[in-house]
Amino acid sequence: MTTLQSFSKCWRWNTGTTDTTDIHQTPDGLYLRGQHNGTHYWLLADKAFRTQWVKVWQMAASERIAEKHLVRQAGGWRDAATQTHIPNSHSALDADIGCTAATNTLPINRLALSVGETRDINVLYVPVPSLTPQIARQRYSRHRGGYTYENLTLGFSSRIEVDSSGWVTEYPTVWRLIEGPQ
Repeated sequence: MTTLQSFSKCWRWNTGTTDTTDIHQTPDGLYLRGQHNGTHYWLLADKAFRTQWVKVWQMAASERIAEKHLVRQAGGWRDAATQTHIPNSHSALDADIGCTAATNTLPINRLALSVGETRDINVLYVPVPSLTPQIARQRYSRHRGGYTYENLTLGFSSRIEVDSSGWVTEYPTVWRLIEGPQ
């Protein structure tokens, strides 16, 4: 993998814990590798910011206690271990991991919304700690200074601020970027 640029981002949760993500930009897209508490994740997105695969696992006392590896293929998402198809996943181009702000960057960049524009999308949502994937309906609305993010499936909404590259810098009441290029 030829790397064009590598950097790290660190977000502080409202609970005081941190989520640290290493980002590697390659000619083919983005590779993310991160950790929040005992939850670890890897994600690969193509150069159009469409998630190709995501792997999330949890550690306790140096032992892997849960793992999910999901792959997007023609026809939708599959669990790589069981080859089980995730129902209704054919239109989900993004994966949203419940413990990181890093995954909001992918649809923000892929959608490239203009100020005043709104788009609803389906995403593969991987909640933490259950790691049970589900398809969630989300909405991104662009406004001056950032976006409004809504998880329509879970009934959650928040304004988020981003830097010039679409990385979340402020997610009020949830995360705040504390380290990394802004």
